[in-house]
Order: sequence, then C-alpha cells, then structure tokens
Amino acid sequence: MKILFNTNYVSAATNIGIDQMIPKLEAAGHNIKRNDWNNYQNYDLVFFMSPDSRVAEAKNKNPNILTCIIDPKIVSFFDKIKSKTLWKQPIMRELRFADFLLVSSIEHRDSLLKYNKNPFINYFFPITPKEKKQHTEKKKITIGYHGNKVHLDSMADVSWALDKLSEKYDIEFLAIYNIQKLGKWVMNRPKKCKVIDTQWTSDMAEDLRKCDIGVSPSLQPINIKLGLAFTKYFLNRKFPYSPDDYLFRFKYSNGPGRLYNFAMLGIPVVADATPSQCQFIQDEKSGFICCTKESWYNSLERLIGDANLRKMQGENLFNFIENNYSIEKNFERLMGFINDLQSVKKRQ
Repeated sequence: MKILFNTNYVSAATNIGIDQMIPKLEAAGHNIKRNDWNNYQNYDLVFFMSPDSRVAEAKNKNPNILTCIIDPKIVSFFDKIKSKTLWKQPIMRELRFADFLLVSSIEHRDSLLKYNKNPFINYFFPITPKEKKQHTEKKKITIGYHGNKVHLDSMADVSWALDKLSEKYDIEFLAIYNIQKLGKWVMNRPKKCKVIDTQWTSDMAEDLRKCDIGVSPSLQPINIKLGLAFTKYFLNRKFPYSPDDYLFRFKYSNGPGRLYNFAMLGIPVVADATPSQCQFIQDEKSGFICCTKESWYNSLERLIGDANLRKMQGENLFNFIENNYSIEKNFERLMGFINDLQSVKKRQ
C-alpha cells in the first residue's frame, strides 16, 4: 500500500501513532510518505492527527482513499476558544467522514461510536526497554507516577494514603510530568510524604527503574455529595439508593497507556477502577484496583512490605500485556483491520 501521514501536530500521541508506526509499516513492505497535503490521488490510505484532519478534502480528491484520524478528540466550543491555533477544521464532520478512527481504549472507543462506526483500538504504548526490576527487601520504597499533571491534581485519595503511610514507612513519591510546560504540581499534593518532582521526557526508563511500585490515578474530581443527593431525592423512587454507592468520573479518552512502561520493567501498579485499568490489571494478581482511599492505603501497604509480592505482580503484569497486547500484536491486529476495510471498499 501507498500510505500517507499528514500532520503538523506535535504530541506524545503523534510520536506513538505516527513516528513509532512508520518503521513497522516500512518493514512490512509499504510505501510511506510524510506530509503531502495536495496529492491524495497518489495514496491508498491517509492518517491524520485530530487537530489538522483533512478527511473531507482527501475524499473529495480521491474517493477511493481510506482515511483515518489518530487519537480523535471531541472538541467543544470552549476547546476552540482556549486553542485559537488548533481545531480550525470542523472536526465533528471529519469524525463522521473518516473510514476509521484510531483510539486508545474501550472508553475512547465507546465515546466515539455515536460519530463513527469504526473506532479501532490501537493501544498507545511507547517503545520501552524490557528490563525487569530486581525486587528486594529494602527500607526505603519509591512509589512512582508518570503522565499528565491533571492526574496528579486529581489524586486526593492517593495523596491521603501516601501521607498516612509515610507515618509508618520510609517512602518517597517520584512524580514524572511535564514541569516545564505545566508548572510545578501543587493541587492535592501530599503534605507529609516526600515528593520528587521530575521533568518528563520520552526516554524516562532510567527514572522509572528507581520505582518499586507504580501508581496510575485516573479518576477525576466530582461532587459526590451533590451527585448522591440528586440520586436520593429525584431518582430514588425507581432506583435503589445507598449513601455508600459509587459515583465515578473519568476522561472519555482515558486509557491503559501509563501502565505499559511500569509493566515492561516488571513493576507492579496500583490503579483507580476505570474500565481500561480493570481490563489490564487482574486485581491482587498483577496489581491492585482501587475504589476508595482506604483501598489505596491497603494496596500500597501490602506492596511496601512484601518484595516477593512486588516481584510476582510485576511479572504477571508484564506477561499479561506481552501475551495479549504487545506492540507487535497491536500492529498485527491493526493491519488485519485495515486489510478488511480495503476489501469491503473494493467490493462497494
């Protein structure tokens, strides 16, 4: 196939969805071109990043071309106001016109089915050295996070658990995020537990190897009292109510990407109970899934005090992902999906 990648958008998703994919496509024998905005008639397939998608234009010039939007975003009026240089295209129309979308999780897929019938999950896993950590009994334990600052700002339950645990154990929290772009983390930061702020880079394996335990907070803030009160007083006639019911909020594009780096290093992960994280972590076998701050405390304490448990869970997480969702398996599934789409298009 002759495949075109068109984007001027720089992001971690661009790095994984385009830069990381191109060598695999070339190795598979495909002819690849980067950024040709005029000659769509020369290609069988074109990929766009969401902010600069030109699906309608490509199809107008070549009705037979397959079109894909990588990491598609649902853009609100307020998003357009905040970012004047991006989202110039009518992106909702682009989503509907594309032959398929490349999404990062079941949450992301399900949120986009109303716009496009072909969102395909291609987990956005960065190439990471597979060097398993040797877990040993030790006094100081490093608990690590890497990812967007928004999850640090939202991790009140995790910070509560870290502060409580720091009263009993010698622990430190390694927070890897984009300090240069987003500023230092302040909101919901632990008050007692030592925090090491570290600048995020695409090559952070050396920093992650310092970690004994990984965390992946993913839930976003919500006013639980108001939410449950609404349920109690307005919906309780039809739906059973308990003040202990759960009310969760998470990003529509939430995914398992932050688990991957820890997994490849054999580091167990404690995570919030979002769909993707429940899909990848088997609770108590390859990590822990948490619904409350007490659960965060209990799960972290079990791992802090047991090097064998850290080793076992880290190995299980590595094996589960390698056996089922490795970068190579993701690529094979994607190419099978594209070939099927091509066959259908040729018959039409």
